[in-house]
Amino acid sequence: MSARPRDARLLLDERGTVVQWSPEAEQLLGYSAGEALGRHATVFLDQQPGDTETAGRIAARHRDGRRVTVRAAISPLTRPRGAWHWSVRLITASDTAQEKSDTAQEEIDAALLRALLTDSELGVQVVDSDLRLARLNLSGPGVRGVVGAEAIGRHIRDIAPGLIDEGLEQKFRHVVESGRPLNFLHTGRPPADSDHDHVYSVTLLPLRDSVGRGIGALVASQDVTERERARARLDLLVEAGNRIGTTLDVLTTAKELVAAAVPAVADIATVDVLDGVLHGEASPPGPVSEQTRLRRAAFMSARVPGARPAYDTGEPVEYLLPSHIAGLTELRPLLVPRLEAGEMPVRDRRTPRILADAAHSLMVVPLAARGVVLGLASFYRAREPEPYGEEDLVLASELCARAAVCIDNARQYTRERNAAQSL
Repeated sequence: MSARPRDARLLLDERGTVVQWSPEAEQLLGYSAGEALGRHATVFLDQQPGDTETAGRIAARHRDGRRVTVRAAISPLTRPRGAWHWSVRLITASDTAQEKSDTAQEEIDAALLRALLTDSELGVQVVDSDLRLARLNLSGPGVRGVVGAEAIGRHIRDIAPGLIDEGLEQKFRHVVESGRPLNFLHTGRPPADSDHDHVYSVTLLPLRDSVGRGIGALVASQDVTERERARARLDLLVEAGNRIGTTLDVLTTAKELVAAAVPAVADIATVDVLDGVLHGEASPPGPVSEQTRLRRAAFMSARVPGARPAYDTGEPVEYLLPSHIAGLTELRPLLVPRLEAGEMPVRDRRTPRILADAAHSLMVVPLAARGVVLGLASFYRAREPEPYGEEDLVLASELCARAAVCIDNARQYTRERNAAQSL
C-alpha cells in the first residue's frame, strides 16, 4: 500500500480551472494529470448540501469515490498581463497532525524562553562573541530591580563592574572560541547589592551558528552565597576540631582557639580564663560573680601582626564592658552588633586599642564544660564593614563549646598532675 502524500499541490486559473497538477495530487486523489487538467476544481470536491467547514477542513473526492478529508492552503499568484492564478496546497490529516505537533513544539519553545528569561529565579543571560548582552532574565539574582532592558547591547563589564572581572571575561572568550562548556564558582558584587560579596554557581554554554562558528555564550547562574557560607562554617568547625586540644595545657589550648578563630571568625580574638583554672581548680556550677578573677590566656590579631594586647599572657584582666560582665554573670553568648565609642568605659585598658584597630562589632562567648565555668572568649570584627549577626554568634558558640571541653580536659590534667606532685 503506497504512502499517502504529505504535500499535494495544484494550480488554478482565475476561473478555478486546474492548469497544473502535481504527482502528489495524483497520489492523493487518484486522478492523473491528463484527467485533471482543464477541469474545474469543484469536480474534485465532495461537499454536500449543509456541510460546513470545520477548522479549515474540506472533503475532497477520490477517483474511486471515497471521501478524503484535507485542509486547503490557498495563495494568490499574479501572472503576466495581470491575470490571477491560485496556488493550492492540500494538507492531509497526517500533515495536519504534524502541523499541530509543530505548533505545540513552538509553544513549548516559547514557554521555555519565558520561563528562563522572565519567570525564572536563575540568572540567565546571552552574550555575543564581543561579550555584549543580547538577552537577560530581568528577574534573575543580582539584577532584579536594578538592570533593565536598556542593558541590551552593552558590554557585560559596563553593566556589572563589581561582578565581571578580567578572569571571568577570559572564561567567556574561552567558551566561545573552544565550544566547550564551563562550570565554576565565582565571587563578586552584583548590581543589586554592590556593597557585599556574593558567591555564584556559574555555567557557561557555547552558542554556535548553523556552520559551527562561535557566536556567543549562554550564562546560567545561581546565588549560592548561603550554601557556601554554611559549608565554610562546617569546614571551620572540622578544622578547629583537629587543631584545638593537641596538648593537655590550658594556655596552649587557648592559643589554639584564637588561632582557629582569626581571621575566619574575627580580626581580633582573646581568651581569658578563671584564675583557678590555670591551677586545675573548678568553680561551683553555674554563673560566676562580677568579682571573679580572670587572667589573660591568649590573644591574636589579624589586623596588626605582632600587635601587643591590652593584657599580657597570665596578667589579671579587669572587665568593665557590660557585655563581658553579662557573659560571666548570665552565662550566655552575647552579641554587640555595634561598639559605640561613647559607650566604652574610659578606664578600660582595651578601649583605646579597640578604637585604634577600628573594631566595631563584638561577640562575647562564655567558656563552660560539664557545668564548670572556665572563662570568656571575645571576638572583634574590624575589617569587614558589616556587623556580626546571629549566625556568627552560633558559629562562635560552637567553636567555643569544642574548645571549652579541651580546656577542661587540660584543667583536670593539671589538677591530677599537681595532686601527684604533692603526693
